[in-house]
Amino acid sequence: MVAPLPDIQKELRSQQEKGLELRKSIVEAYRAYLPVLGQSLQSQMVLVCFNLCTERHAKQFLKLSLTQRQTLQQDLQKLGIELIKKISEQSESLLPTDAPSNETPISLLEAIESLEKEISSSLRTTSLAINRLLEHHDILKIKSLDTLFEIAAKAEEAGRAITNPPLLLKAIVDMKEEENEEPVQPLTAIYLHVSDLEFADAKLLGARQALRQLMQKLQSLQKRYSQKVEEETMAEAIAAWRASWYTYESNS
Repeated sequence: MVAPLPDIQKELRSQQEKGLELRKSIVEAYRAYLPVLGQSLQSQMVLVCFNLCTERHAKQFLKLSLTQRQTLQQDLQKLGIELIKKISEQSESLLPTDAPSNETPISLLEAIESLEKEISSSLRTTSLAINRLLEHHDILKIKSLDTLFEIAAKAEEAGRAITNPPLLLKAIVDMKEEENEEPVQPLTAIYLHVSDLEFADAKLLGARQALRQLMQKLQSLQKRYSQKVEEETMAEAIAAWRASWYTYESNS
């Protein structure tokens, strides 16, 4: 039995008000989380490149001149700064401090999901740029990097583990382009990933957990709101049916 339309609409307004209150807490949580994410990204980017250049590929790094090393390091720091700026802009665009007019729990959840996707996309774009930078300085040699990242992105979306050790993709290519070529060595590529960053940073993990708790509340609210929207549609259809109904009178 569908409730009367005025009652449903009253409940929708109440849930929308709850969504606006919850939104304030979510925005505050993101404003606290993103700076911590930025700090973690910048430090972990440098750390993983340091490990590659001093452990896995020390000989290649030592071949660089002082100027080349400094250029590599400066460009790496620049990529980190640009990434943090990009994420901040995405947050302001998709989750502004002031709620858009007529925002609902549904549209709020969609905006947050879009923000998370944009952050992941920015991390992948920066990861590609870092690998290209290391390739440019002959630290890494990675064939089919774009393909490797496409595979990793699909695995990430499916929730599968993709890095081992953290922030590093590894793949083995068995094919030889030429018969006289030596077997290709396992490929290693940097892949920035939020879950890896959280694993390595307790402060970031704590900020993320606060967000997760708020998101669980929003998801529950969104589910209830969606159910009420469906009920409203049914109630409007019932009212429309009754408003257009009249008894058929035969002329015979």
